[in-house]
Amino acid sequence: MTSDSVGADQCIITHESDKYIVRTHRPGDVGYVVYRHAAVYTEDFGINTRFESLTARIGADFLDNFDASKERLWIAEKDGKFLGCIMVVNSTKFEDTAQVRLLLVEKEARGLGLGKLLAKAAVDFAKDSGYKAVVLWTQRGLVSARDIYQKLGFEMTDSQPHDMFGLEWVGENWRLEFHEK
Repeated sequence: MTSDSVGADQCIITHESDKYIVRTHRPGDVGYVVYRHAAVYTEDFGINTRFESLTARIGADFLDNFDASKERLWIAEKDGKFLGCIMVVNSTKFEDTAQVRLLLVEKEARGLGLGKLLAKAAVDFAKDSGYKAVVLWTQRGLVSARDIYQKLGFEMTDSQPHDMFGLEWVGENWRLEFHEK
């Protein structure tokens, strides 16, 4: 995969003979992100509808409070087909802190480095936007996502077992501090 970085609006990523586009959100994208999260997590894990409800609230909050200078939703696609996404929002819990939300890579795009590219774009955007740190919440069983976060320098700050989505999962909070040079 080749690409310098994901710019503010769009970039083209080449993987072997394929070209992917990573762009910022447009009308209708947030609803589709909610739908794909619910469909993928139901198929992959058998979660209940509380996950879709949470994802819908995250999407609605993003649209209601969107600040283009501090927040983004990136959509990865090929030939107009959705392949993945990631969101950066202003944390409501921590001052000067961004929160990464809703990283998703469709099955057919897994293993291409798209998740890593999206997560790096989110971190780079947060840093360039003046945040001092980035936080996220993930699940222990999401091994690929956890690996990406660890390689980007995130550290797990705490974990808590829960059954919020009808499964016995362990939620984990992760944090990445930006150190001034």
